[in-house]
Amino acid sequence: MEFSYYIKYENEYFKAPVYYHGEDAVNQFISMLQEDTKKIEAFIKEKEEKYKDIKNMIDFHYNQTNKCFICEQKFLPNNKKVKDHCHLTGKYRGPAHEACNLNYKIPNFIPVIIHNLSGYDARLFIKEIGFDESRLDVIPNNEERYISFSKKFGNYLKLRFIDSFKFMSFSIDKLSKNLRSAKNLKSEFKETAKHFPEDQLDLITRKGVYPYDYMDCEEKYNETELPPKEAFYNRLNECDISDEDYKHAQNVWKSFNINNLREYSELYVKTDVLILADIFEKFRDVCLKTYKLDPAWYFTAPGLSWNAMLKKTRVKLDLIHDIDMVLMIEKGVRGGISQCCNRYSKANNKYMKE
Repeated sequence: MEFSYYIKYENEYFKAPVYYHGEDAVNQFISMLQEDTKKIEAFIKEKEEKYKDIKNMIDFHYNQTNKCFICEQKFLPNNKKVKDHCHLTGKYRGPAHEACNLNYKIPNFIPVIIHNLSGYDARLFIKEIGFDESRLDVIPNNEERYISFSKKFGNYLKLRFIDSFKFMSFSIDKLSKNLRSAKNLKSEFKETAKHFPEDQLDLITRKGVYPYDYMDCEEKYNETELPPKEAFYNRLNECDISDEDYKHAQNVWKSFNINNLREYSELYVKTDVLILADIFEKFRDVCLKTYKLDPAWYFTAPGLSWNAMLKKTRVKLDLIHDIDMVLMIEKGVRGGISQCCNRYSKANNKYMKE
């Protein structure tokens, strides 16, 4: 089993994607995240101490501005005007209400964003991180699926696992095509461009293909040639890859001078996580520009859209006290179509047919 993850910083700091291949991958994934959490916590503490003094900030903008850059409301005599700065970089961000400045602080959590976490990986991680004394917070959807779960690893920082599929319910392949439609790929795939040269971006930013069913033993990772097209058949979806997709895999193998399937697997998972980072960062940019709300603080798209509605309309909702009104609203709630299907199953029973 193998995995890769990438830490996205809000400033100029960055490091290469983390990659691991071997046994006990889930345990290694949690352990590495735990170590990185402690490093980030120490980094934040160091920067906060370094940038306490902001005397060198430019005063002209501060004196000329009569609106809080956080809530966009005017300054009033009963709400003190202060200078706001980033605690990590020390950069002046703008004038703010004292109350807004106090609330605009570094969060006590690090979001861990995994695409389709609820459908595949959640239970693996919960089993691994649930066996110590520290608290595990879970938001369940039902007994099998989880919206999010959080675990404290540092002195005050905790990891919050969220599912990017809850915000963008499409495959990474389809989402990446939206970014690839731009003329300048480097401007759209900023994180990927930090780790690959510009002349390889067109090749690497396309969602790759991988022979999941073919890779059923450790020995195959040492094979020195790309498997034939038939090996990429997906038994779960009951479909082959196209000739175009297989040609793309061949081009990747040749362009990156890949020696074996282990190197191909490493490149595949690293680019997968970098593309996801660029997709979610683009989504964050759009939401911050449109609503001034950060999706990384939310669990699902409905929660984000609800706050966007409240922020844009500035409406104050009254609490419903009339039981007849409550019952009328409940009767108006309608659900969608529900179904249960099984496309593929396998049992270790010698008496069953293939």
